[in-house]
Amino acid sequence: MVPTVWRIRGAVPPVLPPVRMRADGGPAADSAFAAAIAGLCQHSTPYHLARGLLDYAEYVSDPDGDEAAGAIIGEARDIAGCLRCQPLLDRAADLLPAEPQIRAPS
Repeated sequence: MVPTVWRIRGAVPPVLPPVRMRADGGPAADSAFAAAIAGLCQHSTPYHLARGLLDYAEYVSDPDGDEAAGAIIGEARDIAGCLRCQPLLDRAADLLPAEPQIRAPS
């Protein structure tokens, strides 16, 4: 569902085109995501910025990009915490790798 603010402006969310490019396997997705996040930083609400950052973290999340994804998720989690937005906090937690469980010897 497209948020009301985007329907009113007659535009699509800035992160949607890079998500579509990624789905199509387009090489321009990297620069499109960077531009979308920069636009969200300048012209959007903190909520939408956090959502965009989580979308971007999903995009860079691969065996080679886990450190980058972790930093992006951390930033989104900080924003979501300030907003007290549990759905964003839950999504950030879902994107983070599970902590290894250490068992005490029995």
